[in-house]
Amino acid sequence: MKKVAIGFRTLATLGLALGVALPCIAAPTYKQIPLDGGGWFSGFAVHPSGRLYGYGDVFGVFRSDDSGQHWKYLNGDLTTDDNFVSGMAVARGNADVVAFRSSKRLFTSRDGGATWTARLSDLDNVEIARGSSPVMYHPANDSNLWVAGKRKDLSGSLWCSSNGGADWAKVGDTTFDTRVAVTVYVHPDFPDQVWVGTKGALYVSTNRGISWTQVWDGGGVLNPAGGPPTVKAIVRRGKDGSAYAGMGYMATDIGGYRITATDWKNPATYSFQKTVDMYWGPANATVLADGRFITGAVHGDRDPKDPNNLQNAQRISSDGGLTWKYLPMKLSMPPQPVWSAPAKPDQTTDYGRDFIVQDPITPSRWYVTGGLAPAISTDWGKTWKYVPNNSGIAGVMTYKVNFTRKNSKMALIPGGDLCAFVVTDGGASGNAQAASFRTVNKLMSCHEVMSSDDGKILVAAGTDQNASKSMIIRSTNSGATWAELDLTNSGLPNSPEGITRSAMTPGNPNDFLVVLAGNGYDSAPRVYRTIDGGRSFTAVGVNTLPNNMNTGSRYHPEQSMLLVDGVNTSTRYLCSRDFHFYRSTDNGQNWTKMTHPFNNPNAWIQDLAVDRGTAGKLWALGGWAGIKTSNDGGQSWVVVTGFDDAKCVDAANGRVAIWGKRNGDTHDKLYYSPDNGATWSEATGEGHRYAFIKGIAVDPWVAGKVWVSGISVNVITGLPGSRPK
Repeated sequence: MKKVAIGFRTLATLGLALGVALPCIAAPTYKQIPLDGGGWFSGFAVHPSGRLYGYGDVFGVFRSDDSGQHWKYLNGDLTTDDNFVSGMAVARGNADVVAFRSSKRLFTSRDGGATWTARLSDLDNVEIARGSSPVMYHPANDSNLWVAGKRKDLSGSLWCSSNGGADWAKVGDTTFDTRVAVTVYVHPDFPDQVWVGTKGALYVSTNRGISWTQVWDGGGVLNPAGGPPTVKAIVRRGKDGSAYAGMGYMATDIGGYRITATDWKNPATYSFQKTVDMYWGPANATVLADGRFITGAVHGDRDPKDPNNLQNAQRISSDGGLTWKYLPMKLSMPPQPVWSAPAKPDQTTDYGRDFIVQDPITPSRWYVTGGLAPAISTDWGKTWKYVPNNSGIAGVMTYKVNFTRKNSKMALIPGGDLCAFVVTDGGASGNAQAASFRTVNKLMSCHEVMSSDDGKILVAAGTDQNASKSMIIRSTNSGATWAELDLTNSGLPNSPEGITRSAMTPGNPNDFLVVLAGNGYDSAPRVYRTIDGGRSFTAVGVNTLPNNMNTGSRYHPEQSMLLVDGVNTSTRYLCSRDFHFYRSTDNGQNWTKMTHPFNNPNAWIQDLAVDRGTAGKLWALGGWAGIKTSNDGGQSWVVVTGFDDAKCVDAANGRVAIWGKRNGDTHDKLYYSPDNGATWSEATGEGHRYAFIKGIAVDPWVAGKVWVSGISVNVITGLPGSRPK
């Protein structure tokens, strides 16, 4: 009998159609390990009811209904990768009406982010202006949606919809054709006055966008890069009855400006005074309920030797932005995220302060963005705490999970920025313990976490992202603490993009290989070996491995793969773009060129996996070129049918997981096979689409269990083959 792929929902539907009771098959279960931080949490959208939305790079979009204590990921049902978000807005009259824009698309929701509708799919991936608000619902009309940004093949950069995003019209005729709109703002007390910041100028409309007046262009002053100044954020005081009513403040990359007027309905009376001077200008602009302004830079603080020199510090003004005082923003703990070192005395919140917003219900509660995680103040911005651990925040870019050979509960998570996380309970609790930041307080990316058989000794090789050099850290206590290796005289050449791949000899944690990043044009060896735990390295395969292999970079390790055979522990497999595939049978010392699985000059190996329980069993993905498998260590290959596209793969003990499209699919899905690819079922499902995937790992210890890396880590259990027949 021919075996076919069938899913859980398909089987249930079939039973209803036939009018018969088929055996009950439980659906898989999904658990998230959020990791409490990551990429760049860069903005908020707050509703007058207190509901809080947040977004950022890698993060996607999140929602909190309890003042930032717990967060729900809202991109889970999207089938497209739209997790790099540059703007979000919520309608003033309805907390469930919300919109966000990614690099390519604009989405809207009418149920608080439970479901989304793509309204624009042709946005250009323009440079993000942090602190800006490129998406806005007009405060007087919940159906009036504005978007700042260019669209492909269309002139203009400011767009408006009068029906919630269903239809769009270009705004400003040719005004925003060459002046690219970056941010748009309307104060609720002045609904007719629309402010638009662009790359080069500030514009105002006093009739809701019918006509526009340029009111500022920097007076010919260029930003530090030599380009025209960018207006990143605008805020204004409301009709508060004071002498400062209506006054505005804007943040640009050449300084912060106080905005006054004798008649706000007449742009000719507007006046601009620079009151904040800092390199690259302030990143944010906030107006509090009492009319005070807040501004400051993304990074930095006041001069420690001169407290009166605010440098790049956050600051606050009570006189309409004329004078400013220091805003301390002291960080206190707990909570202490697993990636964070204990707070030092007078330490400020993490870098990445693009936004500060005030809770509309409790004015003393403020929220600030962070490069790793948002923070909350309950005392008017004097002291700050990170959001609670296990709050649901998940923005760490993670890569394929690794496992030890003898500890069934241990899973090793490599990632960007925060480097290494360790799971010690098989993922049951949804918590990750131990990260490199506990003793190595640097931004480090790594793509594998290598391990001794028992999991006591861990090694992570990657990139020091601040110094742009290779970096290796080592733990001798299962990740509780880490130490950085000194590579100065180790024989390992420095690579500005660091180490992209690494592999350890089973049973010998002192013997491992590293692959240096390379773009395919270098003339130096790429692969190095140490047999003394990283104290010294020598190039391997000098006469057999080409020096011009494309081995990837700190953010693109997928250009190369380095794997250890599942059973033959001295065997290694190495592939890179373009069209290199090699095997070593002596721990990587010498290499032999093997048959490339895809004999096509346009087909690269998109991903490669070894079956951890079968000698010489390989799975190779070629994207559109399909899937091939080898039973003899890459000497010969067999086509695997049924897939139109394939991007990620892993295998263990005859169980296989593949991320791609089966015949007829309209988007990528995660498929699982318990029988070496004879049958397949979908592992993804409603609310768990995982559109942003960097790696998948089949658990070698538990049948029917798959680890999904991308936005932090997710664990799927209960897949076919995990239950007794």
